[in-house]
Amino acid sequence: MYLDHHFVGRRSIPSLNDLAILCFHDLVCSKLNGSFKDAAISLIVKWKLMGETAQVLIEKQKTENRDTATYQDFLSKYADMRLEEGSCVSLSKQWPMQW
Repeated sequence: MYLDHHFVGRRSIPSLNDLAILCFHDLVCSKLNGSFKDAAISLIVKWKLMGETAQVLIEKQKTENRDTATYQDFLSKYADMRLEEGSCVSLSKQWPMQW
């Protein structure tokens, strides 16, 4: 601000602080612009690949859950069937004794 008072007489000219920020911005952006673009593109590609990988993992998990549920249903039905058979067998063993 002190230097602005002495060196910037007209208000239409940007202040020295603004000029310094603009110069720094121009220098940094001109040197790093290509690097920023490459980094952004590589991050986007990695994100998309991770998204595809995540989708594959989700599908595998869904299949595994479905298979587990099917297996649990099978075990439940098998246990019910064995219990029914067991009760029939026990009744058939008792039946001759009752007659």
